[in-house]
Amino acid sequence: DFCGASSEAFARAFDQLTIKVEDLPITKLSFHDCSNISQDALIKILKKATHLTRLDLSHTAITSSILLNLPQNIRLTHLSLARCSKLTTKDLIYFLSTHQAISHGSLQWLNLQIDSNVVSPLSDVYLLYTLKHLNAPNLQYLNIGGMPVNSRILYTIKTKFPQLVSLNISHALNVTL
Repeated sequence: DFCGASSEAFARAFDQLTIKVEDLPITKLSFHDCSNISQDALIKILKKATHLTRLDLSHTAITSSILLNLPQNIRLTHLSLARCSKLTTKDLIYFLSTHQAISHGSLQWLNLQIDSNVVSPLSDVYLLYTLKHLNAPNLQYLNIGGMPVNSRILYTIKTKFPQLVSLNISHALNVTL
C-alpha cells in the first residue's frame, strides 16, 4: 500500500524500477492518491502483476489504454478507480462490462466515485448501461458518489446486486425516494 506517496523522489524511484521476474506475486496493490507516478511506471508494474485480486488506482494517472491492458488472467475482487480523471467514458464502460479481470463474476467491491465538482465520465444513461452489464453477482460494496444517480439506477442496483451491503451515492442530486 503506497497510499498518498506522491513525492518526486518516490515517483522517480518507480520510474527507475527494474522488475526482473516474469510475474509479480502481489495480490493486493494500492497506489491510492499517488498522483505523481508516471504512466510508464504503472504499465511496467501492472503488466507483471498477474496475481492481483485487489487493485486501488484512486486518484492516479491511470489511462484507458493502461486499464484495458491489465493482464487478462487476473481476477479482481476489489477495484477502485475513484477520481481517475484520465479514463474515457467509452473505455471505462468497455472495461467494466467486458474485461476478463472482472467479467467472470469475481468483483465484490467497486469504487467509481468522482468529485462532485467534476463532470461525470458516465451520464445517467451510461451508468445505467454499465451497471446492467457489470457481471458482479457477489458485489457487496458499490461507491458511485458524485455520479448522476436516479430511481432507475437505484432499482437496477437493488435487483442486480442482491448481496450489496454498502452503497455510496453521495452528492446524488436527482434522487427521489
